[in-house]
Amino acid sequence: MNPNNKKSLLVWDLPVRLFHWLLVLALAGLWFTGEQGDDWLTWHFYLGYFVLGLILFRILWGVFGTRYALFKQFIVSPIKAISSIRQQQDSPGHTPLGGYMALLLMLAVLLQAISGLFTSDEIFTDGPWRSALSAEYQDLADWAHHNLFTLIQIAAAIHIAAAFYYLLFRKNNLIMAMINGKKMIDEEQSIASSKLWLALVMLLIAAAIFYVLITLAPEASLDDYY
Repeated sequence: MNPNNKKSLLVWDLPVRLFHWLLVLALAGLWFTGEQGDDWLTWHFYLGYFVLGLILFRILWGVFGTRYALFKQFIVSPIKAISSIRQQQDSPGHTPLGGYMALLLMLAVLLQAISGLFTSDEIFTDGPWRSALSAEYQDLADWAHHNLFTLIQIAAAIHIAAAFYYLLFRKNNLIMAMINGKKMIDEEQSIASSKLWLALVMLLIAAAIFYVLITLAPEASLDDYY
């Protein structure tokens, strides 16, 4: 590749960028509402539903989306990931190590959102699937929901630190790239469009999956409240 041929071209499609920043805002909102408790917990549940919908969409987009959104593009063998670190290889999309971090974050958030379906605020609101579990597993879901967020915070801190490392020491502004979608790359490495029509289809499918997931939840019996 000739460095002189590099141009500021599209790498991250609009759906990926919206997913990224909406997830950041939603996680911040979940932390705030969870800390406030009481009347804020209703909003905490709503934000949890929103995050679950986001993750469902991202899973679909990781299979059917644009070039650098695809899981197969950034999930590589551990050996290749370690090799890329040693060689300090940059990538138009996620680096192999960055791909693993993105996958870890998505998995942790997905587990956090799923566990929220089985938890209770012990006052007004239960997750829609809580009554499907025995008391023992309800306690396990509560423990997971309260402790998984610590893992998310640690992973997010590493993610942010890596972004600033690339900005300060590698002169690679990953933050701006996730805002405008562009990086300095060769023309053949860019994506042609964000495929918004396909993203809309995936969004509708994710919404349908979420709707079925919630509507299939068993009704709580009176015994669950005593």
